[in-house]
Amino acid sequence: MKKISKLILTLVLIVAALAGLIYQGSFADRAEAATSNPSTGSSGYQVIALPISAITTTTSGIVKFKAPWPMRIVHMSAVGNAVTGTCTLDLVNSVGTSLLSSAMTLSTSVGDATLTATTANLNITDETNISLNTANTGTANNVTVLLGIKRL
Repeated sequence: MKKISKLILTLVLIVAALAGLIYQGSFADRAEAATSNPSTGSSGYQVIALPISAITTTTSGIVKFKAPWPMRIVHMSAVGNAVTGTCTLDLVNSVGTSLLSSAMTLSTSVGDATLTATTANLNITDETNISLNTANTGTANNVTVLLGIKRL
């Protein structure tokens, strides 16, 4: 009886281990980043977080800041709670030129923007005014926009 109990326990553990491997392998591709990330050893990369308590109307300059140093924007993403409808976010420089190839849409809980390939738009000089504009058909609470930047 003792041998049968050990055999059953061993079989259950083997089945559990195999099920874990199958489960892990089937979702492995979903953990990959949508953007190419710089090496963690690369110097000069930082993240600027722009918190917004609520987005309820179309607003020009919902967040404004001056570039703290010369930098290049390499990534922009956003996440929010209780998103209804569609909230569109656009990052613009001091002359009103968009830094994104198209405005970012926050339609569920996460938005991801594609940056323009034009180097002139992405390189920001020191003390440049930068604004975040919104255009909405919905609302979002507790939005955090993350700007990945590289100091120049």
